[in-house]
Amino acid sequence: MKNNYYIITNERIIIDEKSTKEILKEKKLEEIDQINIEMNNKFFGNIIFGEPESIFGRNDEPFSFFKRSGMNFDEDKYVFLSVENISEIIPIFENLKLKVNKTFY
Repeated sequence: MKNNYYIITNERIIIDEKSTKEILKEKKLEEIDQINIEMNNKFFGNIIFGEPESIFGRNDEPFSFFKRSGMNFDEDKYVFLSVENISEIIPIFENLKLKVNKTFY
């Protein structure tokens, strides 16, 4: 988003607030088991660090339909939103030996 910087180092990912330079979120690369990239054909989209949250939750979610399947209202915790030129960023993750899953919408 326009109010944040998205930073990738060889040790961690960082979401930093542009105006205050305050770190909002950070995660060590060794804690990331996968990266899920959702993008359109112009390589604009989101980068999710970890498994994406699904709207259809597990059976043990607090809100469920007829005790069969749950609904998940959690947002992805570590995500770079509305990123342009994702195709230029993917090689960085691959060079860092991270598993990248790409989805086009």
